[in-house]
Amino acid sequence: MIPRLHQSTAKVLVMECPAVAKAQYDQEQRKPSRAMEKGTLVDQLVFGGSNFHVIDADSYRTKKAQEERDTARDNGMIPVLAEEFEPARRLAGSIKSRLMMEGLDLEKCDKQQTLQWITDEGVAAEGTPDLAFEVDTVDLKVGFTANPDKLEQHVYEMGYHIQGAAYQEARRSHLKSDRRGRHWIVAAETKSGADCITIAPLSPAYIEIGMRAWRRAQMIWVKCWETNEWPEYTSRPLQPTKNVMFREGMAT
Repeated sequence: MIPRLHQSTAKVLVMECPAVAKAQYDQEQRKPSRAMEKGTLVDQLVFGGSNFHVIDADSYRTKKAQEERDTARDNGMIPVLAEEFEPARRLAGSIKSRLMMEGLDLEKCDKQQTLQWITDEGVAAEGTPDLAFEVDTVDLKVGFTANPDKLEQHVYEMGYHIQGAAYQEARRSHLKSDRRGRHWIVAAETKSGADCITIAPLSPAYIEIGMRAWRRAQMIWVKCWETNEWPEYTSRPLQPTKNVMFREGMAT
């Protein structure tokens, strides 16, 4: 039986290679980084969760703080230092206010509810959008940038367009409707210290590109499971990028 395809695996299938996708699928859950935990904490605070543990310390230098952190992780909770909690709480509050300004009411949606569906191509799939309204879906991205110019490329590199297309298909499947919604990216920048927030839907063109990649991923997924073959990267001559050609004065 072919396992359900998750959008994160789909991204690796089409933007990396099947061998990497299979290795990640087989791998046990990786230890989260501090940045990942901070992003998950903000998610929890925005969505009304309480699966976190505040540690009364300013660092993990002491053995007590380290043991408390490890115990929290072992219990499936997010450890957070006391001095990091308040900034995360303020950022979550700002995000909730901005969502309301965009007409995205957190009281009128499903929060981090796992969806299972059969795709238009007949493949079993699964995904968990952060927020699912009647037709719109929302995903919160904390930590990279809120600069729209950089986000447009980052969306592609991270496969968020594939995620958006898959979640939109999931909502249509559950509603048994052809109504087209929007997939919103909520980007909260933390590295600069400014806590800038951008809330913007992916354009129809980006969703279409995502849907094409989502369909390709399904074909690869089914073929790999049926043949039990997971190809690696294809070697080829490495060409200079357009940016390199431009910088070397060779662009045409």
